[in-house]
Amino acid sequence: MCRTLSCALLGAECVTAEIASQLGIGVGETDRDGMFTLVEVECLGACDRGPVVMVNDAWHECQTAESVGSCSTACARTARSSSAGVTWP
Repeated sequence: MCRTLSCALLGAECVTAEIASQLGIGVGETDRDGMFTLVEVECLGACDRGPVVMVNDAWHECQTAESVGSCSTACARTARSSSAGVTWP
């Protein structure tokens, strides 16, 4: 999760809080299954498209607490039911 100024001004804190709530972890923590770790990073370089969430190598731009909540639930369900890498729906 990008935490720099551009993303912060566009609501990154709310997005991070929603992801943390969905996964039941805090920033810097890994879920019980070891599948997800929530990390805040400095600029991902998409300042005009923030807030930006990065899952594996894929960027997900213009996220909101509402959009990331439904996506993180689907992502967790998919990842836990397969051995494939995690991708954002």
